[in-house]
Amino acid sequence: MKDEYWGLIYMTIGAIIIYLGLQAHATFALIVGAFTFFRGFLLNDDLISQITGRQSKNLEPAKNSKSTSTFELTDELIIKLANRLNGRLSAEELSQQTTLSLEESKKRLENLLKNGRCEINLEDVNNHGKVFYYF
Repeated sequence: MKDEYWGLIYMTIGAIIIYLGLQAHATFALIVGAFTFFRGFLLNDDLISQITGRQSKNLEPAKNSKSTSTFELTDELIIKLANRLNGRLSAEELSQQTTLSLEESKKRLENLLKNGRCEINLEDVNNHGKVFYYF
């Protein structure tokens, strides 16, 4: 079996031991469960790479820079996000929901405003000056 599967098995067994140790107030069971769970966590490279943002040791880096794809956040995706948020979006919300910085989010929303894809209701600007764009 792959290490990832063993990792999931160890993590599951460790979680069960921790649960039973909590029910029985057994310190030794908690320690054994924690070590078992942590061993499973270390065996699971995919989980660690997702948390740390590093590449898994089982994956080889791309050899050709043309083969790597980059994700581009289009205006249509921003509008879809706004529609999921009841048609209202602020620059802060956009930067929290995407990889854009706050300044980039403000620029993108201002461009959508200039192109007539959204509007601002000046009466709805809250006390902190947070501007909402309506789509």
